[in-house]
Amino acid sequence: MKGFASKRCPVCQSKLEIQRLCCPGCGAEYPVQLPLSRFEQLTEEETDFLITFLRCRGNLKAVGAEKNLSYPTVRKRFEEVLAALDLAEQTEYVREDQIDMKMYHPEQIDVTKVSDLVKRKIYENGGVVTVRLYNGDPCIIAAENDGRSFSSNKLGIVKYTYEAFDVIADCLRNAPGYRVPKGNARNKADKVGYGKCCEGTVIYYFAVHYAKKRLGESTFDPIFVLAAVMEWAGIIRNDRGYLELMPAYR
Repeated sequence: MKGFASKRCPVCQSKLEIQRLCCPGCGAEYPVQLPLSRFEQLTEEETDFLITFLRCRGNLKAVGAEKNLSYPTVRKRFEEVLAALDLAEQTEYVREDQIDMKMYHPEQIDVTKVSDLVKRKIYENGGVVTVRLYNGDPCIIAAENDGRSFSSNKLGIVKYTYEAFDVIADCLRNAPGYRVPKGNARNKADKVGYGKCCEGTVIYYFAVHYAKKRLGESTFDPIFVLAAVMEWAGIIRNDRGYLELMPAYR
């Protein structure tokens, strides 16, 4: 399954399965009907991370040193692999404090700002919502009690302000056809301006204009979560490899 990391058929969305085994020696074929294992559903990046994790005997700091990644990034990747293998223990969002709905002031909402529109929708749903990532996995988004930021079970300890959504919307508004490749900053070579974090991608624009990163620096990549939230709010279309701004927000 290398090179075809998908749990479902891209045509009809039915679950994929193995229906034939072939011998490379004599060419014999054997009909079978087997579901894909959890490991066959991992992407190449997830498989590479898992191999490194096992080689480092489960030491996340050693994984970070080998891949030149910060500990929060390694921890996030680890949680992503657990989720991909259906091993994530957290099924509900757990926090010690209660969400203070008094921090929400609907009269201060600016309907021209994407950030305020997302914020309003989150608070109107009680301050905690579950959105779906592109791969279909559930992702929990929770308003923080400072009234300015939010957190997610997919982003570990990292929190983002609602202005993050304005940055992505600006990136799409300035692009031809209001459509931009996502890119990513998940691998050692994907520094700001290089690899898959190159100019012309959403992650590059986000790293420069929101995270204030410089050329050649590493950056955290939250686009897979932020895109899911914006699609849930009806602001963008979260396509495979691309984000596209919906007509109402252009």
